[in-house]
Amino acid sequence: MFQVVLLLGCLSVAGAAMMALRSWVTERSRVTTAFEYLYEVQHSQQRYFAQTGTYAERLADLDLSIPSPAYFAVGELEIRQRDTTGPAWRMQLNRVGVAPLFGAYEITFDGSGFVASASSVQPWIVPANIGAWQASDPRALAKL
Repeated sequence: MFQVVLLLGCLSVAGAAMMALRSWVTERSRVTTAFEYLYEVQHSQQRYFAQTGTYAERLADLDLSIPSPAYFAVGELEIRQRDTTGPAWRMQLNRVGVAPLFGAYEITFDGSGFVASASSVQPWIVPANIGAWQASDPRALAKL
């Protein structure tokens, strides 16, 4: 009888571990999709800035080739046109719905890319290649 209880205990622990792993893989896939979308917004903002000298204030003004990610609410573009550091933009995606093991979180991007200090996404589900691509200075692109 003890062996049966021990076996059932081991199977339930293994099952819980598999569920946690599946949840992690699923959520990481969703986060990766969100990052791809935000990189698309970043690239599109750079092109827009190169053409107009300002950042787009609406997503509709950008030439986005991918749809907004499922499971995330897309925030407004925050534009700072005149500042001591020059023009800048920021945008946030908010996780909607139930994210088991992770809860609600935000992912924030600006002209330089992922802003970890303004994001609450868990570091272990952030795509590994973050930081591999460095944004070009859009003011340099505008001079072309």
